[in-house]
Amino acid sequence: GASNASSANETEAAEASSSLRVGNVLWCSCIHCTPMDNEDDCCCRQEINEIVRKQKHAQCITRSRKFKDVCLNRAVLGVALAQRGTTLSGKGDKDATNRQLRYAAYRQFAFLTWRRMGRHKRRILPSCVLSAIHTKYPSENRVQASNIFQAAFKKWLLRGGGILTFVVLLIRSAVVASDITTSSSLVT
Repeated sequence: GASNASSANETEAAEASSSLRVGNVLWCSCIHCTPMDNEDDCCCRQEINEIVRKQKHAQCITRSRKFKDVCLNRAVLGVALAQRGTTLSGKGDKDATNRQLRYAAYRQFAFLTWRRMGRHKRRILPSCVLSAIHTKYPSENRVQASNIFQAAFKKWLLRGGGILTFVVLLIRSAVVASDITTSSSLVT
């Protein structure tokens, strides 16, 4: 009865607070996080005990020489992939190559932070790490949903329209982004 109602309320409150993280950085306590589209990616490095323990200074981990050398250096990531039996796709498919490099970079960061984690164990990486890796090795075919939303919101603010105007602008922005993604994937 009452305990089920209170646990349901706690669950709803937790879901509401976590969904409030998407698209903003109000949850960040280090000033280096970036808005993320996925709730699981809205994690500040200050929320990960292993990172806080290893940080000897206030500088963001993505600004450190070690992070740049181990997690962003293409040659190092190529070696990391080779150690796992994977080779970089050299067929001119930049998106596939960047996807492999991002995967290797995530694994490199996880190793730096947690060492060996075991099979099928996953860890949430901080927003700043995800952003640095995506900036260095972007996805060619992906348009960030937050970028679409932000563009539509700015247009809506300038026009001063109602909610219907905003929805129309959001749909138009998504269609334009879809057209750009489709046409860019056809370029050889």
